[in-house]
Amino acid sequence: MARIRARARRSGIWQRLDTLDPSAPIPVLPRSAYREYQRSGGRDQWEALQGRRLARLREASLALWLGHPRADRDHLQDLLWAACEDWTWVMPAHEALAVDLGSAGLARILAEILHVHRARLEREVVSRVIERIDERIWTPVADRRTPLWWRRGTTNWNLVCWNGVISSALTLVDDPRRLARLLHPALRGIACGLDGFTSDGGCHEGIDYWDYGFGSYLHTALALLRRSGGIIDLMHAPHCRRILEYPLACYLRSPVRAVFGDGRPGYLDAETALMAGVWQDADALLAYCRADPRGRLECRTMHSLALADDRRLPSPPPVRDAVLPVLGQARIQSAPGTQQTTLFVHAGDNGIPHNHNDLGSYFLYRGDRELLADPGGPRYTASTFGPRRYDNVYCSAHGHAIPVIDGVAQEAGSRYRASLATRLGATCKEIVVDLSNAYPRRAGIASYRRTFRLAVADGSVELIEDLALRHVPRSLEFRFISHAEVRRFGKRIRLGGPGDGLILAAHTPGVFTIEHLQAEAAAEGKALAIRRITFTPQRPAASGSYHFTLRPVPGRRSSP
Repeated sequence: MARIRARARRSGIWQRLDTLDPSAPIPVLPRSAYREYQRSGGRDQWEALQGRRLARLREASLALWLGHPRADRDHLQDLLWAACEDWTWVMPAHEALAVDLGSAGLARILAEILHVHRARLEREVVSRVIERIDERIWTPVADRRTPLWWRRGTTNWNLVCWNGVISSALTLVDDPRRLARLLHPALRGIACGLDGFTSDGGCHEGIDYWDYGFGSYLHTALALLRRSGGIIDLMHAPHCRRILEYPLACYLRSPVRAVFGDGRPGYLDAETALMAGVWQDADALLAYCRADPRGRLECRTMHSLALADDRRLPSPPPVRDAVLPVLGQARIQSAPGTQQTTLFVHAGDNGIPHNHNDLGSYFLYRGDRELLADPGGPRYTASTFGPRRYDNVYCSAHGHAIPVIDGVAQEAGSRYRASLATRLGATCKEIVVDLSNAYPRRAGIASYRRTFRLAVADGSVELIEDLALRHVPRSLEFRFISHAEVRRFGKRIRLGGPGDGLILAAHTPGVFTIEHLQAEAAAEGKALAIRRITFTPQRPAASGSYHFTLRPVPGRRSSP
């Protein structure tokens, strides 16, 4: 604890707790905020209120654990009691379920707080919290008649919800018979969650949900390992080791990472990386976590403070080409240097969780500068997960760098799929995406191959669209997506500035147009608007090869 307190001081946690005010009123979570989702589809108001109160609960627990002068046992007990008073722990968007991500996660947090502080807390408070967890988590989950679709699901829901059940039970249930009755179906169920990862370790839901979902699995695995004295090890399967390496295929540098689907730039969670270190060297993952001002791991929770050491964060591993053919994701790079080109490409199918209609999409960095983009995830509302999901440009094909053929764009569904192959030579690296089955039949595609060729020496890129249609299209649009500065120079487009930009040129007669989707970005709370560049061939044909190049802009490097 002395080392942990010193770590808390160095990382700024101790100083942050100086502002803790045990006398401040505890806010109620109003019904109107909960009903915002039902009324308008919004989630922000309730989630912000709940997030602030949950943060306060964590801070009060942390202060008491560390022995901070602002620690107050009654304040922590009042916060625990307030959580028990809430009429539901289920998030507004999941109201129909008895147990969801939010309720399971809260059960885990409450159970850990009781475990750490049980000797200091009054029996009445401990009993009330356990009764609430039993009533809202253990009893409905143990009843097989309770409809919970995630029991044998293959998404992050499975791993997060079972983690809440297993971790809280391991922490609070003393009766071995009851514990066994809870754990047996839970361990069978959580095994299904691993089926959501591909055989090459990839996560269909992307790096954000890998961190959330597999991070929860690691937490479960560590709790079971410790409680069983090493007998139960959920990480023994080789598949788990491949899943642990998935972030290495996603990051360019922190916080820049692959954002296909609902992904966003960001850092890995410190707890995830530290728990991974129980089974294998976690330096590669720790390198993608947030550092504190002294260059050490930024710790915010009891777990991270307890598991971390006092080393400076390791340097990120060298970024190399990475290919996950089963998942359908690849990253290739030109020769090292300040203007190194990095290209991420996405395939797979359009029936995955958190899907975007984006097969064949890609994004490109030149040095530290993003020049071609995948727009990332939208703001979550009721419509985001309803029948109008693909009205949102961030989810639809119209917000991604993929063609629209005769007015037909990609649609959702696992029947729409694409495969990915690579050829990585010494002077040229190539990614080929077969999009022949990526569009509805009315697009009239007989075959479609999209080829990316990256010159290793100078980082220039060729994009070749080999398209064979069953009829002559009335219209054909090839799209490029960017958040960078975009300017037209004659028949060419400049992305970025001199020295760190690229010139986009078409080697087929046609016209480029540029759209700035500023209203769409503002509606999603995005700081950067989508620049959608569309090339329309002058004479689209039933069969043809459309050739584009992206070459470095000559001239001096522009200032940041």
